[in-house]
Amino acid sequence: MLNIFNSSTNQKQPSLILLKAYFKKAANFFESKQFKSALDIYSQIIELDPKSPEAYTERGIIRILQKEWDLASQDLSRALALDKNYFKARYWKAIILARLSRYKEASDEFDKIISETKSNFPKVYFYRGFVKTKMNFFKSAIFDLSKSINLNENIVESYFWRGIAKYKWGDMVGAVHDLNTSLSIVSENQEFDSIIECIKEYSSIGTIYYNNGIYQAELGRYNAALGDLTSVKSFFAMEKELLQSKVT
Repeated sequence: MLNIFNSSTNQKQPSLILLKAYFKKAANFFESKQFKSALDIYSQIIELDPKSPEAYTERGIIRILQKEWDLASQDLSRALALDKNYFKARYWKAIILARLSRYKEASDEFDKIISETKSNFPKVYFYRGFVKTKMNFFKSAIFDLSKSINLNENIVESYFWRGIAKYKWGDMVGAVHDLNTSLSIVSENQEFDSIIECIKEYSSIGTIYYNNGIYQAELGRYNAALGDLTSVKSFFAMEKELLQSKVT
């Protein structure tokens, strides 16, 4: 285990300056994706200051990224026991519920977060829109995902899942437009991990383009239909390549 403390550290009464330095070091490890080192430091901070909701929350986030759901949930519950209104802990606890397919519970928690905190954090609306899409509440999902996009127009996942919700709602043209937008953001910003995770959740995007191509042909929009149908094969190939690259 990485140990940031030395014999001169007063473990009974750590200074605020010292703790801030340790938090900064852990955050630097996190930013460079050295999650094991960051987790070790947060664990040691908790030994020094067991009443820090921030330390429990940050360690819980790392455990979410490592898909250690039970341990992550325990950390976030400890953070909320120390401060029931700690926004970041509430937010990530709701994300765990979403990732475990406990969509009703997740939706209820996001409702409370938005209502009680008056949050304008775009990812809160994204996740509520995501879980509503999973629950087949497509109209309200589109509203939330649109709100997320209005707050931050560069969130790949918001366009992607609004596209899925629009497709399920019957708006095929709108669905393809949103999916194309999500892909253009990926290409521009190189956010491949974001689109890979989306495709893993919903791996039938080529089907949407195919159905929209048929729809456009029925309306006599043959050039648009040809474009969508031509995209089908390449899109399935891209999905396969992206998912394979994630595995390797």
